[in-house]
Amino acid sequence: MDPRPILILFGSKHGQTEKVARRLEMALRERGFRVELVPDDGIPDDLRPERYAAVVVGSSVHFGRHRRALVSFVRRHAAELARVPGVFFSVSGAAMTARPEDVEEANGYLADFSVRTGWDPAHAVAVAGAVRYTAYNPLVRWVMKRISASRGLSVDTSRDHEYTDWEQVDGLAGTIAELALPASRASRDRPGRASVSPAPAPPAPASSAPASPARTAPAG
Repeated sequence: MDPRPILILFGSKHGQTEKVARRLEMALRERGFRVELVPDDGIPDDLRPERYAAVVVGSSVHFGRHRRALVSFVRRHAAELARVPGVFFSVSGAAMTARPEDVEEANGYLADFSVRTGWDPAHAVAVAGAVRYTAYNPLVRWVMKRISASRGLSVDTSRDHEYTDWEQVDGLAGTIAELALPASRASRDRPGRASVSPAPAPPAPASSAPASPARTAPAG
């Protein structure tokens, strides 16, 4: 096992993206990996992607935009990230349904992040978030109720509603582990010895993504 840890860098507004990040951390630790979990409001100035066996970035989407601190960090370190196995997950309300227009919107956020940062990770995936009515101010609660109604989701504002597919998240942990293991094997190769071939790349998102995704309300 590579002595370097896996970095999970996340940005979460209402807690759902953090919950996904912590689920990934737990699953990777169970597989024997060391993991560093870093929130976007506590990124050290000396954080360098090349110090890790793999880098995972996760961001919630708020009104059509990912977390600003994550976009800035990834943009600054895009060249370094290109040399490290990387995974990006985007937590949004659009990923909560299987309607074609919502799938297209959710995948659009993945493409938008790549365009804004210049980072093309080995794997990128849209993850369904949660509708936390009890955490929203009255205006956002009203907006989210209208959006939820249009998507056929619950409009019961007296409680929160979680739509995250935890089997998908556990599968994502497996993908991260597979991406990190080739780096682990390569780090043990002696100079002049051929390194072990990396695992096959995971499949691309199911649908093509538009260049400019529509705006959506908070979900993570």
